[in-house]
Amino acid sequence: MKRIIAALYPRSLATSLALPMDVLEGASQAAGAHRKGDGKLNFEFAADSTEPIQTVGGLPITPTLLLE
Repeated sequence: MKRIIAALYPRSLATSLALPMDVLEGASQAAGAHRKGDGKLNFEFAADSTEPIQTVGGLPITPTLLLE
């Protein structure tokens, strides 16, 4: 399993998070990593607090990790 951590900040675009996640997932599938058993990607979000962060469109995303 690969761990991918993205930093969240207020008023960011949801696509700034979703698009890279989709690209990385597609690349992992194209590389055949899923068939080899090591292709699972674990996406996590980090911010200054664990309070939900509002994107520009109003979508709340709750970080699971703190930035240090």
